[in-house]
Amino acid sequence: MARIQIQQNSKTYKFLQRSNSRTNILYGGAGSGKSWSIAQFLLIDKLYTERNIRVLVTRKTRPALKKSAWLLCNDLLTKYNLPGYEVNKSDLIISANGNQMYFTSIDDPEKLKSFEKINYIWSEESTALSHND
Repeated sequence: MARIQIQQNSKTYKFLQRSNSRTNILYGGAGSGKSWSIAQFLLIDKLYTERNIRVLVTRKTRPALKKSAWLLCNDLLTKYNLPGYEVNKSDLIISANGNQMYFTSIDDPEKLKSFEKINYIWSEESTALSHND
């Protein structure tokens, strides 16, 4: 598949592209571009360029997840007119290039036990999570 080019100049996006760390913690105020940068990075740099990967996107509750990360990723698919993707609205899954991006709440941690071989995890608003989550 041809490399998808986007114009992204944010420091956060560039940081994610350069990082070799197993864990990256992004912080900043509202409107600082954290979610936008991670969504672009996971969609374009990972979902469309790597093979056989699974991305897990979490937030405390499903309604909050749908209004934030899910909506943002769907908006980016449209904004960049990305090719060859499928959206499963009932299960909140985006598939592209043989890869999957799963969106799930963790208000019930039992939901996460069935996931196998997750390559990347994006925890949106993780400050809302408890230690048990």
